[in-house]
Amino acid sequence: MPKKRHHYIPKFYLKGFIDAKNKPNIWVYDKDDGRVIKATAKNIAVEKHYFSFLNESGERDSETIENLMAKMESEAAKVLNKIKSCSDLTGDDKLIFAGFIACMMIRVPNFRQNTENSVSEMIKK
Repeated sequence: MPKKRHHYIPKFYLKGFIDAKNKPNIWVYDKDDGRVIKATAKNIAVEKHYFSFLNESGERDSETIENLMAKMESEAAKVLNKIKSCSDLTGDDKLIFAGFIACMMIRVPNFRQNTENSVSEMIKK
């Protein structure tokens, strides 16, 4: 079954914010309306088909980018665990984590929206 629920913030990362006294919940602040809501890593920072695209055949591909993200996240999770345990990082660890941080900055809806707005403004001009 194709993957449809794509997290733009990885679940392993979100789990680091679970309230120890209120497992498995994460407290989420909505900066638009000021509400604080209770969520789980499974159900927050996720959108249906977020990383899907139409392939050369015109069919929806929900797997390619999601699988690449999963591979990167798996490697980054290992490095984050090293950081948490104050273990020494190798040069490869540093590269993996730097790539993960860079990806985290550009994979969120805000970045996507800002990029679309910028392109739209450039086309208008």
